[in-house]
Amino acid sequence: MALLAAHRLPGPWGKPFLATGVIGGFTTWSHFIVEADQLIGAQRTGVGIAYLVASIVGGVFTAALGARLAELRVGRPTGGRS
Repeated sequence: MALLAAHRLPGPWGKPFLATGVIGGFTTWSHFIVEADQLIGAQRTGVGIAYLVASIVGGVFTAALGARLAELRVGRPTGGRS
């Protein structure tokens, strides 16, 4: 974050994208993996695997649902896939 503060990034969304999006994504992912590892390490393998699968499948599903709802609301973006 200190490096981001010291440099000027292009556009108004450069710092928020890197700080919240990229760096925040690393911390979220690492916490997700630690939780799953703790469940599996505590001999709760089934719960740990179910947590991993439900989180990944649920995340992909809700991202696709959000994209579809946005598409219905504002229309298909131009220049994208057909």
